[in-house]
This record gives sequence, structure tokens and C-alpha cells, in this order.
Amino acid sequence: MFFAIVAVAAFAPLLAGARAVADDWVPVGDDGAIAVLADDVFTSDSPLVGMRTTLGGADSEYKARHLGPLEFWALALPVRLSGGAAWGLVIGTVLVGVAAIVAVVWAAERIGGTGAALWAAALTALGCWSLGRQLLADPWNPYIALLPILAALFLAWAAGAGEAWALPPLALAVSFAAQAHLLYAPLAVVLFVGAAIAVVVSRPSVRELVATAIVLAFSWLFPAWEQIRHDPGNLVELSRNFREDQQVGVGWEYALRSTARAVGVVPLFARSGGDLGHFGAPLSVLTFLTAILVVMALLGGTAYAIVRRDRAAASAGFVAFVAIVVVTATTAQVPGGFPDLPFYRLLQLWPLGIFTWFALGFMAVRLFSIPVIARRVALGIGAVLLVVAVPATAFSDSAFPEDKRYGEAVLAVAREVEPELDDLGPVRIQATGEAYGQVLYGLIAELRDRGVDARVELGEEYLGDTHSGPSDSPTLFVVGGADTTVPEGGVEVATYDALTDEEREQLAEMDAEIRELLAETGVPEFEGRDPYELYRDATLLRLEVDGAWAPTDEQKALIERYRRLRFVAEELHLTAYLLPGG
Repeated sequence: MFFAIVAVAAFAPLLAGARAVADDWVPVGDDGAIAVLADDVFTSDSPLVGMRTTLGGADSEYKARHLGPLEFWALALPVRLSGGAAWGLVIGTVLVGVAAIVAVVWAAERIGGTGAALWAAALTALGCWSLGRQLLADPWNPYIALLPILAALFLAWAAGAGEAWALPPLALAVSFAAQAHLLYAPLAVVLFVGAAIAVVVSRPSVRELVATAIVLAFSWLFPAWEQIRHDPGNLVELSRNFREDQQVGVGWEYALRSTARAVGVVPLFARSGGDLGHFGAPLSVLTFLTAILVVMALLGGTAYAIVRRDRAAASAGFVAFVAIVVVTATTAQVPGGFPDLPFYRLLQLWPLGIFTWFALGFMAVRLFSIPVIARRVALGIGAVLLVVAVPATAFSDSAFPEDKRYGEAVLAVAREVEPELDDLGPVRIQATGEAYGQVLYGLIAELRDRGVDARVELGEEYLGDTHSGPSDSPTLFVVGGADTTVPEGGVEVATYDALTDEEREQLAEMDAEIRELLAETGVPEFEGRDPYELYRDATLLRLEVDGAWAPTDEQKALIERYRRLRFVAEELHLTAYLLPGG
């Protein structure tokens, strides 16, 4: 039965990956940089630390990076076997997710039997459906660490129950999550330290302790070597980054509301990606009361389990409660933004909710006499939920999916410039305007996949000096937006414009209509302003929140259609120029 449950649950990330490959997913933005760094593994340029971090201030003079390169190692073999193709990244990401789900079900089955394994798989599958197929197949570091941190919660529970075998895989799971993104590090550290203490108190065999030490040594060897090899080293850079950070955290009120949404009814992991709303918004009465009841039930159940000397139930309640405290404290320190935090900085609320509700159910079954018929009904519900949620994942969209048009733009430009770059040797790729963020790294990854020796500038933040081209090498300069200055001496070698003539006419008509609409409001902030800029700098939203402007649903829909077309016109109007070297 264990293998059947695992086989079904593992299909959630597998189906998400299949959809990504079928949709011709292209790594753009940070994913493009991850593709390049994963391909560096097994070479002399193998990365020693993680991706560049913007926590602590994106504009900080200290270019700190996330803690370690385990993500790149996990993706390296599929990327190599695929020859650097995009599907290799997808497969690597999916395999990480599958391994994490196996760990979740394994821990639940070893401690609670088939029923616990079934419900662990069902709740995990429901969480996968909620997160959406795009997120599950995306190697972006805050995404790929989600299922491993969920596995860490289940493995920490097993270790807390006295199962020493759980400590080595827990060491790997927490190391992976903590190295991928700093937001997961506090929870990862607390889970491992608490589990290690529980295991040591239980007097495990030397075998488990040695295995755990080996896993930790392998996982942290490269970050340690980087710290020794470089001056000042990434850990020092991180320390300086956070010490001099002037950003203000969102605070405890926002964090408590977010956590309440994760564990209260209806929990985040049971909502579709398009039904999230603002995390810091006032809570409904139902969410507020049920969140309080959940916490009280965890505390009461844990105390009762201790009295009953049921270590497995006590461990489940204790791990869930500690996770709630740590995640809430971590969220409170995240730099604030308007109108809400970036979605990726709140993702650990999903595994928190999944494990919390699993722990509640597990404690209820262990500590109270539940009729056999009720248990069988619960198992039936769990089985139905599992077999429905898994295939549904293939059709569920993430809350903020990556726009496919970026990938289409990267492919179009790469196809056009490839013949011009084939015989030039190292070519530096630069971008300016709207092309910098998403297009640059995706274009580098795509050109490298096509055999072009694509490089970056010396000192570039994400790919670093190991991928910089010689100062006298040719440069492909990609300009984003129609109004960006053309580089002197550049020869145009490619253009890309995603808008059709019909869409341009629609855009002009909507622009005139919205300008007239805004002028009629008499709001001073609208006078003489470009509607698109009013949207991008959140002026429209701020004035709506403050009550200075109250657009109708029809007007909101008009502005949203306009924004989408302007987005394409501004960010995906690309021109590539080739500058000779020397």
C-alpha cells in the first residue's frame, strides 16, 4: 500500500513537469541563471554558494548570495544529460519534488501506518494543486525548496518521535531548503536542532549519527570552502548586508494574519491560486476563530499526549506549534512592500498549513477513541482527495505564473542572432531597459544551449566573474523598449515585437479612453501622468485604498486590459545590436 500511495502522490509534480515540457517552457530571469550555474557543476567553475539574494536590500553594496549550491547539484545531472535544454531543468526540479513527497509519505507510514501515509499524501497533493503546476515545475530557488521544507517537517516529527533513521534525510532536506533561500533557514535550523536533540536523548546507534555527519559535511563543504577561500566570504557579506539593512519588516500584525490564513479555515493549501487575496488584510471571523482553535488544539493535544506518554502524538503537536512560531517570527522580519509582500516570500505558509492540519488529525486519532466506521470513512475521504487532487494539479495555474511571452521573446531573438554569433568566440551579452531582468539570463542560457559562448560583463551580479567575457570580445546589446538609447557603433541584428497591428490600434484607443477617464476624476495625482506609470508605481492602487478614487469594476477591467497590452509593448519590444570587439 505504501508504494501505491507514493506512486499516486508523486504524479503531482510529474504531471506539472509534463505540462511545462509540453508548453515549451523556457528558463527566463533567474531561471536562466540557474540553468547556467547548474551546468557549471562538475567543472572547475562549480558554484560554491547559491543565487544572489535581495533580502537585506537589493541595492546593497554587499553582493551576498544564498547559503549554498545544493540546488545546482540536484539539477546538474538532468541538465547535463539534456545537453543544457530547458526540459533538463524541469526534470531536475520534478525529481526534487518527487523525492520530497517520498520522504513525507515514508515518515508518515513509519510512524502512523497506512492511514497516516494516505492523509499525508492527500494533504500534500492538495497543497500541490493549490500552488499550481507552474510553480511545481519551476527551478527558481524559493519554489524548488518548498516540498523539501515540507519533507523536513515530517522528518523532524519522526525524529522527535524517537526514530533515529529520520535524522540523515532530515539533515539533507533542511540543508537543501536553507541553502536554496534564506527565508527557509530559520525553520530549517530549528527543526534540525530540535530533532537532533530528541534523537540523541533516545541514544541512537552510531550508524545514524555517522550518516547524519556525512550528509551535513557533504552539504556544507562548498559554502565552508568558499568562506575560507574568499575574503570576506559570503557569510561575512550576508552579515554586513543584514546589519546595514535599512528596510523595515512588515511586523507582527501582518505576520499573525498571514499565519492565521495558513492554518485557519479555509487554509491556504486548500485554496486555488487565484483565490488568495492580500495576506495582510483583515481576517474574517471564521479564519480568526479557527486559527485560534487550531493553536489551542495543538497545545492541548501536545500536553495530553505527554500525559499519555504518546511520544509520536506529542512530537506532531510540538513540531507544528514550533513551526507556527518560527514561520510567524520570520515573516514579521521580511521587508514590507505595498500593497502586499511578494508572493514568494510567503510560500512557507503552505507547508506550515499542511503539516499543522496533518498533526491535528494524527493527534485526534492517537489520543481519542474514534469508532472504526469513522476511521474508514476518513480513509475513504483521504483516498478520494488524493486521486482527485493529483490529476487536478496538471490543470491548476499558480497564483503568479511566469508570463510565457518572455520565453517566446527569448527564443525569437536567439534564433535570429545565432547565425551572427556562431564563429565569434566569446560574446558578451548585455541588456538595458526592460530587457535586463527577464530577458538577459534567459537569452544567455538559450544561446549557450545553441552552442554560442555567451558571457556576461565583468562583475555581473548573478553569474559572476567566472562567466565574464574578455574586455575586447564582441558584445550583443539587447535594448528593451522603443525609447532606449541605441548603442553607438552597433549593427542591428535582431528585432522582436510581440504586438500585432490590431493590438496597437486597441492600445491607442484604450490609452485615450483611460486618460479621459482619469482627467474627469479631478484627482491632482493623475494630471499629466502616463496611465501605465500610474499603474506601475502603484499610484492607482494607493489612491483607491485611501478612498481618493473609486473605479467601477468595468473601469478596473479596462485598466487591466490596457496594462497587459502596455506590458507587451514596453517590455517585449526588443532590438539586438552587435558591437565589434577590440
